[in-house]
Amino acid sequence: MEIKIYIDDNCYLMSSPIYGIAKDGGISYVSLYPAEYKVLDYLLSHHDQSVSREELARCLWGIHAEEKEPRGIDTHISAIRKKMEKLSEGLSKCLETQHGFGAYILRITEKAAALNAGQPMRTEDISTATEIEKMYMRMKQLEDMMHRMDVRIKKISAYIENELSEKNEKEREYMLRILNELYLMRQDFDKKYTGVKSFDDMYGPQMGSSETTVHVGLRPGIVDNSLEELDAWIGKSYSRYLELCEMADAEAGYSL
Repeated sequence: MEIKIYIDDNCYLMSSPIYGIAKDGGISYVSLYPAEYKVLDYLLSHHDQSVSREELARCLWGIHAEEKEPRGIDTHISAIRKKMEKLSEGLSKCLETQHGFGAYILRITEKAAALNAGQPMRTEDISTATEIEKMYMRMKQLEDMMHRMDVRIKKISAYIENELSEKNEKEREYMLRILNELYLMRQDFDKKYTGVKSFDDMYGPQMGSSETTVHVGLRPGIVDNSLEELDAWIGKSYSRYLELCEMADAEAGYSL
């Protein structure tokens, strides 16, 4: 089940099908890189409290925090603010900087606090996830997105077959182009999923396993580096997927 952690009355942090911030309805959203997600998730779990750069650095980099430049956190905060503002004008104002203290406060609305209080505990905590767990999370996201694509492809195929006769040549050709691009996108997602799954099978264990094996040869950061590339690809592909769905719905005159 998707857990929505609200920032204001309408915008929330999401972890499926991609990491990002979305508006109610799920159509409008901005994607977040893993580091941005971790920072915002931590601030949300400590909302209306002062959180220092050092604390955020420990959340983000763990035992390696002292090796990092604390002001690197400022870069992530700046990126988060820009994405908040892109999604909803004025939303970035909730993320305040405590000048002179090197700290931040994320203030959420009363309604957001009430909405969050009524939700079950989050089972996914990316801030404490192991390298393998992070990859497994992406595998589940890809599974969810592929399922959505399969459903949409079936609906568009049925629409073309049942409601568009040969006489509707232009409309039929237009919808077939959309369908073809969705087919190709679905194949690309399948390839990405296979790659992530093979990594999981090789290194395991999966999330929820009681196993605590340390896998020799898995260099720190190797997953995070590949995840940034994967997340960028997922974000771009999912945006195009939503565009294609909107194009199909507009042509059909209703939501397929």
